[in-house]
Amino acid sequence: MPPLKKMLKRLGWPVHEMPFGQIARELYRRWFKTPPETLEDEKRIGPASAAGIVFALAGEGDFQSLCWTQEPPECREKLVLPREKSLFVREGTEKPHPFPERRKAPRIPGKDLVFWSMGEKRTGTGWLVDYSAHGIAFITEKDTAPEVGTALFTQIKNRARRVLDLGDATVVRIEILTPELSLACLRLDAPCQELIS
Repeated sequence: MPPLKKMLKRLGWPVHEMPFGQIARELYRRWFKTPPETLEDEKRIGPASAAGIVFALAGEGDFQSLCWTQEPPECREKLVLPREKSLFVREGTEKPHPFPERRKAPRIPGKDLVFWSMGEKRTGTGWLVDYSAHGIAFITEKDTAPEVGTALFTQIKNRARRVLDLGDATVVRIEILTPELSLACLRLDAPCQELIS
């Protein structure tokens, strides 16, 4: 994912020497503030989740966690690309729509990892952008995005490392955002009040 690598390079990361898996594991470690020796090998995230972590940390102003070394980055305001940030970080207030609301409940902006699977094996990861008790929307890689009508099992892992099983869900919409990314919108089979509490 070129914008992600470009941003990390500005933060001093040796991205030209690092395979994506190493970049993803390091971002995962920094997001959850996990010592390297405790990082589980199976915790692999995709490019969309990795980018979500970068944009969330940058949005919080936590450039210390993002920098490869202890030196503060120069030109912090230029490190985050506004177009890409708007995909991953939703503002707290939604603009009024000119048409009637179809949702059962208002959406709340989110920033957590999403794990989704079809069957027994984890299929993919994504970056939560908003949620309600009745559904979630997350960004994932376009090439591995589930199709509309697909039944999935979903989990959210928040920054406190708490895993919330959302149970079964159905993909109701897929929207292509960039040549590499898609937005997946899921309707939960059973409402999850724990999401909004």
